[in-house]
Amino acid sequence: MLQIWRILSRRLWIVVTITATSALLWLPLTARGDSSYTATIRVLATLPSEQSADSFFRFDKYYAWSSSEFLADDLAEVLKSQTFRNDVAGELEGGSLDGVSIQSVPRSDRSARVVTLLVTSGDLNRTKTVSEAAAKVIEKKGSGYFSQLHPNQNALRIIDPPSISEPSTSSRSLLNLGIRIILAIVAGMALVFFLHYIDNTFYDAAEVEDALGLPVVGEIPVEKRG
Repeated sequence: MLQIWRILSRRLWIVVTITATSALLWLPLTARGDSSYTATIRVLATLPSEQSADSFFRFDKYYAWSSSEFLADDLAEVLKSQTFRNDVAGELEGGSLDGVSIQSVPRSDRSARVVTLLVTSGDLNRTKTVSEAAAKVIEKKGSGYFSQLHPNQNALRIIDPPSISEPSTSSRSLLNLGIRIILAIVAGMALVFFLHYIDNTFYDAAEVEDALGLPVVGEIPVEKRG
């Protein structure tokens, strides 16, 4: 182990240089390439209970709540569809949605009637514009996606308008950076050992004794200048 450290320490600058160069080249790409802005929109799906003149008890409110949950399930799929994407592009007057992701988040039991929509892109203004257009489409045409609803029935309501989060660098990019640094260290060490293998120079008495099998009687110290 001591011999390995001696070999590495003589040309340690090679390992440091390769590692630092790799990190400096990859770090700007990591910070710039994977940053994205995400706008969050929350939509409430709710159906009113049917009005009845009957005097006996009915489960209209229960059916309305249950139907609202089914409506939210369908809405989550609609928001991921190409039809909704085309409608958003139309709201932008034919603007392209290239590089923009529009996805709904799987609902939990605690938000049975609330659907969350995420609009993600690498540009702040683009994310804001597309998310606002998506909110308008939901308000204008939301009920029109469902044939069982009356065209004038307002069953969808935006409870949280588009809210844009700060850009962040993904953990995957940081992992890639770490892997590249480790590979750079390994490559630097491999180069150091290769240079040692082809180098015929003796650097200390221990190497002379190992090569010749004879003890070293004396050494001439290197004169330090200055």
